[in-house]
Amino acid sequence: MIVSHDKFRLDGRTVVISGAARGLGAATAAACVESGAKVAVFDVEREQLDATTQLLRERGGEVESVEVDVTDRDQVQRAINHIVATLGDIWGVFCAAGVNQRGANEDYAEAFYERVVGINLKGTYNVMGEVLPLMRESGGGSIVTISSVAANRPGESSHEVYAASKGGVLSLSRAAAVRWGKHGIRINTLSPGYIATDMTGIASFPTELRSALDEVIPLGRPGEPEEVAWPAVFLMTDAAQYLSGMVFPVDGGADARGGVKFPD
Repeated sequence: MIVSHDKFRLDGRTVVISGAARGLGAATAAACVESGAKVAVFDVEREQLDATTQLLRERGGEVESVEVDVTDRDQVQRAINHIVATLGDIWGVFCAAGVNQRGANEDYAEAFYERVVGINLKGTYNVMGEVLPLMRESGGGSIVTISSVAANRPGESSHEVYAASKGGVLSLSRAAAVRWGKHGIRINTLSPGYIATDMTGIASFPTELRSALDEVIPLGRPGEPEEVAWPAVFLMTDAAQYLSGMVFPVDGGADARGGVKFPD
């Protein structure tokens, strides 16, 4: 008897999602649950993480929740080891932990730089660094990282450290895809534009600014977190088994028209 496996699903596979308490991470966790995955959610915000975990379990998901500061490699290592012990070998990873702070370069304090680069770039590096050897041992896997259209089109100077951190994520991901591909590990990057999350703050944009934003995005609106989540799920499925080292803009067509000016 031939057993059919839906290449567009993640049935029975373990997926780790950092930055899963809200925004892109929470939306992707929900999409993974809907796709049949066992999901491990990591975040430093315990209360919000618990709320998200409860919602995922109400949807029928097998979910393990761990409070983790991704800038702390020891915490990441303990969390990853715990997930392997409870949910089994890790197949997929979505590195969604991220932060954006604005401020002119001359006003930067070292703590400002350390926080933005620490969470966005070092956090991604730490998670990847702990799961890659385990994926090699278990026969492969798929990692999806989050960069930003700001990595290639930084726009205003208030985004320069954020843009640098996301550019680092992009380069880290592509280099790792080359190195680890021979072990059956695929690494791809999503590059979102304006997505309606707490971090972008689109909901609080003045009416004039929101109208201007809608006009310059070819699809006529900012994206929703779910519209990033499902491409992430796709990249973790067998349907994407020959995609690696790629960068995929998820921006409603904005990059094709030359980008969008990021407002202060």
